[in-house]
Amino acid sequence: MEIIDLIADKIKDFFERLNSISFLNRTPSKKFIITAFTAIILLIGVFSAVTVISEKGGADDETTVTDATEAVASAVEEKDLQEIKGNFLFVLTRDGNEKIELLSLARLDSENKRVSISFISPEEKAGVNGFLGTLQQHLGNGGINELVWSVGELYGISIERYIIGDEQNFIDLMKNLGDMEINIADKVTYTHRGIPIIIEEGVQKLSADIMLKYFVYLCDNYETAPEKLVEAMIIYGKAMFDSPEDSVLDESFGKMIKQFSTDISVVDFTNYRKAVKNLASSENHIEITIEADPSNLK
Repeated sequence: MEIIDLIADKIKDFFERLNSISFLNRTPSKKFIITAFTAIILLIGVFSAVTVISEKGGADDETTVTDATEAVASAVEEKDLQEIKGNFLFVLTRDGNEKIELLSLARLDSENKRVSISFISPEEKAGVNGFLGTLQQHLGNGGINELVWSVGELYGISIERYIIGDEQNFIDLMKNLGDMEINIADKVTYTHRGIPIIIEEGVQKLSADIMLKYFVYLCDNYETAPEKLVEAMIIYGKAMFDSPEDSVLDESFGKMIKQFSTDISVVDFTNYRKAVKNLASSENHIEITIEADPSNLK
């Protein structure tokens, strides 16, 4: 922790200097550029260290990311906290990104407590870099960055951040959250990879494995029952982030980034804590809509 505290002090000093400098009609000094570069290296270093420690295992695994998050949080002042207003891309895959199970855009507006969600077929086509292909093909060709670009080009929208993971990432994250209660409106009879799945109607307590199978079932049937998929997504989100305590939010985010790939940084999350509380708190009424046309998410 001493190293993390030291790095936090350095980052805090950097932010204080950054806030005190006006760049209007002025070129940053060489000394400032060196300081900025050093701060970036420190940021990379602390999270590289976190990754190494996590890979080694041990009793402190669950607190390591949280410690790092708290260290960065101490460097960001309260006045820097922001609301969220933008589009986030959520992708669930299987078989090494060979198949997209879920491709969803969510426009989050934390200040007005609104969430608009669109579901996109991976078979939609977009032209990027001279190649006209399906969104599934763009993910296979150029990874998540090309997929983000393709979705943005296809619908003429900007995408702020992405989160992508596969089925095993989903299961591991759900195991961290524990068994989850969910109201099954209608009995589910479904075959998942050759295995018949039956989930009875009513309030059920589902394990991580069954949660995945139920979620994939909803993904496969989103065109006929999108509201059920949205309900499940909201339940998962609230299970992770419905807490007034910053330390609990940091721990949940740490667990998420251990399982999923995302360009939401620890600094981003620290800045968006207030927004996350607004959207995830069970005490707030959130207006949730399903938008059939993703191009309307502007």
